[in-house]
Amino acid sequence: MGDFFHGWRRKVGCLLLAVAVALTSGWVRSLKVSEMAWCDFYGHSVMLAHGNGRLQWLRSTADPLVSFDYRWKPHADRNRIFLDNPWWKWDQYNLTVPYWSLVIPLILVSAWLILTPHRYAPKQLPIDE
Repeated sequence: MGDFFHGWRRKVGCLLLAVAVALTSGWVRSLKVSEMAWCDFYGHSVMLAHGNGRLQWLRSTADPLVSFDYRWKPHADRNRIFLDNPWWKWDQYNLTVPYWSLVIPLILVSAWLILTPHRYAPKQLPIDE
């Protein structure tokens, strides 16, 4: 088993797989619950939110009312995974990323890193002089 993690490829693959599992759990949770947290960050109000299968980052220059806050609310019962607008959306103050666009590439890259056979360095033969 120790030989399995020899080298960097499988270690990085397992790390990426763990990140993909964490994002998948957030994806599943976002289909039932909307959550948002915001805080004051160097004079800007920053909000992180997820819901409807999306992860969202918002920034505002408005004076925040509180320094940190967290809220959540349940969704109505939905059975959709790829929702109305499943693509990235980005402007000056908003970044919206669908969870699937992060999870699927991470799973594919981690599978490639973990499952490809390890290449051993060729043995150096001593040079006779």
